[in-house]
Amino acid sequence: MDVKRQIDYWSQSGDEDFSAAQSLLDRGHLRHCLFFAHLAVEKMLKAHVTRQTEDLPPRIHSLVRLAEIVELSLSTEHMSFLSSFG
Repeated sequence: MDVKRQIDYWSQSGDEDFSAAQSLLDRGHLRHCLFFAHLAVEKMLKAHVTRQTEDLPPRIHSLVRLAEIVELSLSTEHMSFLSSFG
């Protein structure tokens, strides 16, 4: 597996999803904006997982679990916020 290529894939895809979220927010489509914002954060975390583990990230959508895998130092408030997304 090409680690750099995987990191680039997740990062670029996350950037695209974040741009989509911003566009949806500008148009007042809040529910859809939140969906794409979640995808963007998930993909950025997956890029970080790939960087740290030098392996493919797990096929999960849990932001908390992805943050735990890379041992992010997040406050209780931030972890609680991430857990509110499932």
